[in-house]
Amino acid sequence: MHDPSELLEDGPAAVRRLARRRYDLDLAALEKAVRRRSEAQAEVTRLRTELNRTSRARGRSGPPSEEEKEAARALRADVQQAEATARTAGHDLTELLLGIPNVPLDSVPDGDTDQEAVEVRRWGRPPHDAGTDARHHSDIGESLGILDGPAAAKLSGSRFSVGRGAGARLERALADFFLDLHTGEHGYTEYSVPFLVNRDTMTGTGQLPKFEDDLFRTQVGDRELFLIPTAEVPLTNLVAQQLLDARALPYAFTARTPASAPRRGRTGATPGGSCACTSSRRWSWSASAPPRTHRRSWSSWWGTPRSACAASNSPTAWSSCPRATSASRPG
Repeated sequence: MHDPSELLEDGPAAVRRLARRRYDLDLAALEKAVRRRSEAQAEVTRLRTELNRTSRARGRSGPPSEEEKEAARALRADVQQAEATARTAGHDLTELLLGIPNVPLDSVPDGDTDQEAVEVRRWGRPPHDAGTDARHHSDIGESLGILDGPAAAKLSGSRFSVGRGAGARLERALADFFLDLHTGEHGYTEYSVPFLVNRDTMTGTGQLPKFEDDLFRTQVGDRELFLIPTAEVPLTNLVAQQLLDARALPYAFTARTPASAPRRGRTGATPGGSCACTSSRRWSWSASAPPRTHRRSWSSWWGTPRSACAASNSPTAWSSCPRATSASRPG
């Protein structure tokens, strides 16, 4: 989540950068919310101090009178009311900050769609042009008998997949291959993490509140849990609410988990194939670095996907534009 003081300090520059994400940052509303929280917290502190002072004074002067008891009860009620006001002010500020997307770097080009994205890196060359006789991977899988779309539809409805025989083995082998590559050659630590997480965890990586309608949720009694869209969610939250020793950074984690989320295109259309599945299995990686070294760390992390593509002989291109990215995930 953003530090409001940094946004207010940057002022017009933050407004300009966020406008590139189609977000209108209201500095006056943000400043008002910050001031309201600070004033509410200050009032709680003042009333608690007064309550402690009167309690000590009564202790030194003997048993309290009825008037003193009534005054103490009224003061405690004032403290409780002030605490409720402070909680509301804090909640309102948090909700405001959670709705603010990441501030893009000035070096990131403008764009709304994949077509406007600027390619920044590429590995390998495609074996043929996509506009010729290329076959879709789902067609190939079904023709080989290793993907079974009708079985998936029978079990779970549309946009699921079933791997059969060599297809299931291929999925398992690829996951093991990439996990071994990450841990053996790039220094990642492998984790086995839960597939169901709580609301705070989903909020920590920006899925909530913005993407709540696109998440699968379970509820038993009053216990609410969400199915993770990628392993990034539990991996990143392993260090949530902790003070990290900068000397130990960067941290690099990886895991294989189910990925459960509707896969819609940025225009609302649903892409085809197993990559569009509502539920799939994937390996994911997550890393953290100090702010001052994030660019240098990102350059070194680039070796991870590049080596994965090279080892699996998978030509790939990476592109960038601020509004063609979906998640709002302030650190």
